Amino acid sequence: MNDIKGLLSALTSPVTVSGYESIAEDTVNELCRLYFDEVINDGANNYQLIKKAKTKGAKKILIDAHMDEVGMLVSDILDGGFLRVTNVGGIDCKILQPCEVTIHAKEDIYGVVSATPPHLMSKKELPNFDELFIDTGFKKEELEEKGVRVGTPISFKYHLTELLNDRICGKGFDDKICICAGIEVVKQLKDTDCEIILQLSSREEIGKSAAVGAYNTSPDLCVVLDVTGAEIPEEKDTIYKSSVMGSGAEISVSAITDVKLTKKLIKFAKDNDFPHQINVDGTNTGTNANDIPTIKCGVPTVLLSIPLLNMHTYAEIISLADVKSTASLTAGFIKSLLKDGAI
Repeated sequence: MNDIKGLLSALTSPVTVSGYESIAEDTVNELCRLYFDEVINDGANNYQLIKKAKTKGAKKILIDAHMDEVGMLVSDILDGGFLRVTNVGGIDCKILQPCEVTIHAKEDIYGVVSATPPHLMSKKELPNFDELFIDTGFKKEELEEKGVRVGTPISFKYHLTELLNDRICGKGFDDKICICAGIEVVKQLKDTDCEIILQLSSREEIGKSAAVGAYNTSPDLCVVLDVTGAEIPEEKDTIYKSSVMGSGAEISVSAITDVKLTKKLIKFAKDNDFPHQINVDGTNTGTNANDIPTIKCGVPTVLLSIPLLNMHTYAEIISLADVKSTASLTAGFIKSLLKDGAI
């Protein structure tokens, strides 16, 4: 796990469907052993990986990147080894047929979402989740013997594929690629006297848990790292504004995040030639940056997002250049704030 690719492989191979993040506890503990001094697992199932400061009373910096990923849960076990499912987080039915999945019981079980050939469909509309089935090849009794129950989590099948131009394709990059970026930040700040808390927050895809961890750690500053939709050709004529992959992190300008701190971040990026993009999120960032700023007496918070293609699918794509530049921008900005006494 010495490079971003190795980290990403280690993080995306275990299932962390929202609510089931603790399945990856061994991976989290290994990360702590390699890069941090302490790990805390709070009551909301957030993990705080802590790199302690050299001196007492040093500033606390929180970096939030959520650990959970979208997925499914078994809702019924049918004869013939078929499973009914329900979604956890935002998944579009149109990408599921015939998707390869892993059912996480006592042992991992391979499954495929069943698909009716288009020319045999009685209707052209896409099926709803209650009309989808996963084929495992097992009988109902065999599945139950293997520990499949109503509520068993299901994830997209793990894979990590290297593409041209330093891009990588896989599942769960939302938001584990930002955990990789957060670790890179910690490595770059190893000689800086501050306490760094990398929070692997839970249930971001379905609710609000990150604020619990922020409340518990009482940081002086928070940087939320998340992903954002990367531009594709068909969106050029729509009102939806996407970021360009390979052009650096997207900096969010909103009424929720800290306005003064965001202006400083943009100026720092410009003055130091960091590739970056700016997006106006108005009153909703769609991330944990909505909730962390208002805990206790308030936490100054900024949001940086890494462009990602095919969000919430089994074939998400990122640019390693964006990950590296996001980490360097974040680390450099934190160093500048500490040097100037701005936090």
